[in-house]
Amino acid sequence: MNEDGDRAQLKARLWVYVETRLQQVLCSEDAKYTPRFINSLMELAYLQLGEMGSDLQAFAEHAGRDVVNESDLMLYLRRQPELQEQVRQNE
Repeated sequence: MNEDGDRAQLKARLWVYVETRLQQVLCSEDAKYTPRFINSLMELAYLQLGEMGSDLQAFAEHAGRDVVNESDLMLYLRRQPELQEQVRQNE
């Protein structure tokens, strides 16, 4: 598959995930949301994940590595100690 096809497939899967999470989080609420709202959240998540990937890659390269590892993730999460702790617990 080409890069555009891969991107479209990734966005489609992310869209389904975002919709599923919205349903789980808002199941007890009487909230309504549109496909446009889901798409906006999906695009936001896609852009954020892309930025995160670029940052992780830069950290690994700065350390002289070709592969991202846990230390890169911990550096990325340095201002979010709660998330760091969750990552450590899930090792």
